[in-house]
Amino acid sequence: MRSAAESSELLGRACLPADIPRLAAHEASPVAQIAASHLRRHQRGEAVFATAWAGDEPLGQALLSLVPGPFSPEIKHVFVLESARRRGVGRALCRWLEERAVELGFGHVHLGVEVSNAAARALYAALGYTSTAHLETTRYEYPASDGRMVPAVERNEYFVKPLPARC
Repeated sequence: MRSAAESSELLGRACLPADIPRLAAHEASPVAQIAASHLRRHQRGEAVFATAWAGDEPLGQALLSLVPGPFSPEIKHVFVLESARRRGVGRALCRWLEERAVELGFGHVHLGVEVSNAAARALYAALGYTSTAHLETTRYEYPASDGRMVPAVERNEYFVKPLPARC
């Protein structure tokens, strides 16, 4: 069976302002405004906001952060709808963002993954990412569906992938 990434059903592209209502409809909290926040970062030139679609149905999204730092550029916030998982969407988003990083002149790309997320770790290993052995704990809050802020803690391991030279 062909994955979504290998078939004509998947379209990976930069997010457009008109996409926000469709993307926001799939956010866990109606007050989160995650897609809108990512689009603002994209519009300011701080990031590249990628989306994956099957027709007019969003399948997933991811961000390539361009903010200077020790892990820049960094693929972040990879999200694939549960109904679209195991169909090549995450792989396609990562590859699309890797191509943008090459176009921007970067020779590598980083990403962090929760140490307990075995599926994501396997995906990134298959895509050619290797561990930097750097672990980082991040504490943050996110809005619940009722609007209250919920604390969260993530333990991420950072990975790096060399990219081909720009032609």
